[in-house]
Amino acid sequence: MTFRLHDFAIDLTARARAGLLDPVLGRDREIERLLRILARKTKNNPVLLGEPGVGKTAIVEGLAQRIVSVAPPSHLAEVTVYALNLGSVLAGTSYRGDFEQRLQQLIAELRRPGSRRLLFVDELHLLGRAGRSEGGLDAGNLLKPLLARGELPCIGASTPDEWQQLVALDPALERRFQPVTVAEASPAQTLQILRGLRARYEGHHGVEITEDALHAAIDHAVARDRTRRLPDKAIDLLDEACAMVRLARGLDATPEWTLAERALSAAAEAFDLSAYAHLRSRVIPALRPTSRPQVDAAAIARLARNDE
Repeated sequence: MTFRLHDFAIDLTARARAGLLDPVLGRDREIERLLRILARKTKNNPVLLGEPGVGKTAIVEGLAQRIVSVAPPSHLAEVTVYALNLGSVLAGTSYRGDFEQRLQQLIAELRRPGSRRLLFVDELHLLGRAGRSEGGLDAGNLLKPLLARGELPCIGASTPDEWQQLVALDPALERRFQPVTVAEASPAQTLQILRGLRARYEGHHGVEITEDALHAAIDHAVARDRTRRLPDKAIDLLDEACAMVRLARGLDATPEWTLAERALSAAAEAFDLSAYAHLRSRVIPALRPTSRPQVDAAAIARLARNDE
């Protein structure tokens, strides 16, 4: 079976170039820190440490957008950022040595001569434990020599607790990475983020999102969910409120809409970014009614009550 890199990793720079990534706001400080660490001679592998939902992946997406911008960072010009899909790497590797072989193929492809590639590993603690078996190599031991020699530039992400547990199992990993703390967004920062995302969600759902809906999403997310973090929980609440209003209006009921949604899914599965971008930005919005229902504070409150 032919090894295909995009079966196991997502090209974030290609998605950024096609306009498929959401705008990243309020994280300039963290992105600048990534740029400085990646420019270092030694210990040039950042690891983003923050609780679930604070936006660690979004920061890497923001980095990918910087790379494909009109003025990319000089040391990252023409670099391709790949986000590892650990589930795909682990899938079907029940026999000893299967995981190691697949990971070695992935590493070989990432290090192919003439290419400049940067690997992003979300939930780095899972990769550090993956493949551990009696008589077998684990992912950490496969990666550490490459990281030490600077042969596989890598950005990791983890929670502080999981990172400390991983380092306790494998102290050498701590010497390969530079930590970047990602704090929870404040309500004011979250409002800035939601304003930046509003047009995307309006376009996707065919609705109009009012300013008071953004404030309500933050207030209800903070009040009802003590376990998750901003901005993720406010974004989820706003997205679901948009979906609720969209479905109540029956905006997805036409045969043309159904065909467009199927074509969108097929383009995503085939990794056809050009077709996906065209369908999402041109075809689907054209099928929406010209009169758009509003998502307001009342809709947010109604959804929050229903979920209690």
